[in-house]
Amino acid sequence: MALTADKLDRRIENADGGYVQALNVAASEAIYIGGAVFRDVAGNAVAISAAAVNPFLGMADTGYDNTAIAATTTKPIVVRYGHIEQVTLTVTVADIGKLVYATDDNTFTLTGGANVVVGRVYDVGTVSGTARVDFQRYNGLV
Repeated sequence: MALTADKLDRRIENADGGYVQALNVAASEAIYIGGAVFRDVAGNAVAISAAAVNPFLGMADTGYDNTAIAATTTKPIVVRYGHIEQVTLTVTVADIGKLVYATDDNTFTLTGGANVVVGRVYDVGTVSGTARVDFQRYNGLV
């Protein structure tokens, strides 16, 4: 289910010191801390992927609520690659190395189809059944 508030319990680790990018937020969009961020066809940050046409950009390190106005130059900071522990994705040791896909800013799956690749499972999480995901923008782990 898509985020409706900042997800402060999601741990985002920057790989190799991190790499961040600031982006414009699309009109009528809210980017929440800890949520996956995608780029729309106009080049703005959006929280929900329109099938596989919106490339994955990274995980939001800061957020911005732009639901009441047009596209803004206020820029949330997006971590472009790193690691997260994803609690909405249940995996086992047999899933390590599999591709991870997103359907919105908080829903991750091992099912491809029209979903967007965000990374790979690199370990089973510290909480039973959760996944540790190695993510990278623009489907760079494929």
